[in-house]
Amino acid sequence: RERVAKEVASVRNAAGGIATASGSMSGQLERDLEHVILLANEANMLISEFDVGVNFVPTLVDAQSSALTIRAADHKGKNKAETSRDHALEVAVDVTWNETGRKSTWTADALSRRLDEWREVFAQWSEG
Repeated sequence: RERVAKEVASVRNAAGGIATASGSMSGQLERDLEHVILLANEANMLISEFDVGVNFVPTLVDAQSSALTIRAADHKGKNKAETSRDHALEVAVDVTWNETGRKSTWTADALSRRLDEWREVFAQWSEG
């Protein structure tokens, strides 16, 4: 849990110290980021087992200017400052192919679906 908290802080700082008027990310955005950190860590572990040169790094993106499909912001219960700051943010995953340097950004759902497939492949591979 402490490691994930450090990674959340690292992503927040890398994204320019993104925060709401209250001094921290919204609860939902932070939970989404924690979830993607766990997915990215698992993906990096599995990919290293397969000896594939790909790296997954959680990030925050400006959803309004990205090509990512985002969910609609839920404005209920948020104050105006928090809503205006958080509505444009989305948790995503930067993917880098080490050999070519090619980079792309995946949604959390895309990584989650791929991980489901990789878990099955890894289980079959482990069984021999």
